[in-house]
Amino acid sequence: MAAVLAGPLAALATIFLFFANQAGPVMMTLLATQRPAALAVVRTGADDVMFSPDGGLLAAAYGNGTVWLWNPATNQRRSLAAPASSPVGADSVAFSPHGKLLAAAYSDGTIRLWNPITGRAAGSPLRSNWGGVNAVAFSPDGKQLAAAYGNGTIRLWNPTTGQSRGLVASGSSAAGANAVAFGLGGKLLAAGYGDGAVRLWDPDTSTGQAAGSPLQTGSSSVNAVAFSPDSELLATADSNGTVWLWDPATNQRLSLAPPGSSPIGAESVAFSQNGKLLAIAYTNGAIGLWNPYTVQAAGSPIQTSYGSVNAVAFSPDGEQLAAAYGNSYIRLWNPDSGQQGGLGGGWLVTAAAVIAIVVSALAIAITVRELGPVNRWLSIPGGRLWRSCC
Repeated sequence: MAAVLAGPLAALATIFLFFANQAGPVMMTLLATQRPAALAVVRTGADDVMFSPDGGLLAAAYGNGTVWLWNPATNQRRSLAAPASSPVGADSVAFSPHGKLLAAAYSDGTIRLWNPITGRAAGSPLRSNWGGVNAVAFSPDGKQLAAAYGNGTIRLWNPTTGQSRGLVASGSSAAGANAVAFGLGGKLLAAGYGDGAVRLWDPDTSTGQAAGSPLQTGSSSVNAVAFSPDSELLATADSNGTVWLWDPATNQRLSLAPPGSSPIGAESVAFSQNGKLLAIAYTNGAIGLWNPYTVQAAGSPIQTSYGSVNAVAFSPDGEQLAAAYGNSYIRLWNPDSGQQGGLGGGWLVTAAAVIAIVVSALAIAITVRELGPVNRWLSIPGGRLWRSCC
């Protein structure tokens, strides 16, 4: 009888594994709504979030100064040391293009560089007396790190030597610099200010030569700026909830409508890697998804009750959208379906493989036992499993 069972068991294992692999993505989609994806470690708000270039890590900055590194596939996390002085908030994080450096901006005016693989500091902190560092961004070649300071200064740093690359913009205005982004392959630098203006700079000039007139949004503050992957569009997010799309070459603009009717702020904007989606984070807990070239909404806003959405970031493959919330959670969304995505992404297939291996091993063991003496039990720790003869 054992020999008769061995074949069907092995066949059953193979069939189960095949269908599990085929149905895995579908099942993960169905189960995602029952398994909310949430990463949370502290009670202070999550202020920024960013995927590494290969998508294997997710960095998050928190208001208590903690910077966490997550593996979005396993939910494992690692903490990077906070500044010694307290309280100091971590306001922004940025991976270098090659993924070997992580820059973290702090409210005490320092920038700390880390090796995201080892979790160790990469050199001494970059210190200044220009107010808190509100945002950081690497140039596409990784040779420059732009920082936006609370007194309106934009500074360029050499992340390898830790030396200041040159003053791009002085803090002559009372308005602080809230956001910064590189465009045109690093030939253009956009900065958003607390006076509602967006200023464009040529980062290759040591004196900080302006590239055209400031872009006037008409709001009280610009909270975020982001270039599309082809640099043909510049998105800006305002404190009044308006998101503008600009043509950097002509300064022409298009407006994207905010979700809802109440006054809300737009905190963050992010383009997908293929440039076909623009995600917008709002203070009312919504995430708007738009086609930036047709200026049409791509489905309904993702609405939650997790507090303000402080930052959004697409994974490199565009299949996940990370959102940092005011209640300290980092949540992963499927931008196509608007559903929360699973963190593991392959647990069903893995379970199928384990079950298939176990069943196959059982079938083999039964076959082997069939060649031995009769009336013996196949055993496992804790009890008998199968008798080899009647």
